[in-house]
Amino acid sequence: MKKLYVFISLITIVIPQNSFCQTNQEIERSFLGMKEFIVAIGTTVNDTIIADNVKKEVKKFVAIGTGLVTYFKIDTNLVYNVVTAGHVIKFFTENKKNIYIRASWADTIKTTDYWGIEIPLTNSDNTPNTFLYPNKEIDLGCILMFPMYFNKVFIEKANKKKC
Repeated sequence: MKKLYVFISLITIVIPQNSFCQTNQEIERSFLGMKEFIVAIGTTVNDTIIADNVKKEVKKFVAIGTGLVTYFKIDTNLVYNVVTAGHVIKFFTENKKNIYIRASWADTIKTTDYWGIEIPLTNSDNTPNTFLYPNKEIDLGCILMFPMYFNKVFIEKANKKKC
C-alpha cells in the first residue's frame, strides 16, 4: 500500500510539471528526434508481385516488432543495441530466423527494395546476438548490432545524418 501511495504521489507531481514546462512545439521536436532511434524488427519472406503484367518472385520485409536503438561504449568502441520486447526475440530464436533491423528513415524505401541490417542469431564464434532479461516475468530483451553487420545503405544514410 505504501509503494502505491509513493507511486501515485510521484505521478501527480512529475507529470503536470513536465507537461507545463514544455511547449507543444518542444514536445513535438522531442518526439521527432526520438523517431530516429526507433526501428522495426522483422524478417524477410518470399512473395510474388505483378509488375508490368509479369508475375515476379521478390523478397519482402515483414515487421514483427519495434525497438529502441541505444549504445554503450567499451574503450573507444561504440556497441549499438536494440531494446525490445522479449517475445519479439523469442519469435526469432524459436523459428531460427535471422533478424532484420530497419531504421525509421527506411519507411520511404519499398519493403521489396531494402530489408534493413541483417543480424544473425549467433556470431561466427557462437556468441549470441540476442539476450533476454533474466526474470522471465519481465518481457524485455536486447539485440546487439555490431558495426560489421551494417550495410552500405545504412552507412551512407547514417553519414548523411551524422548519427
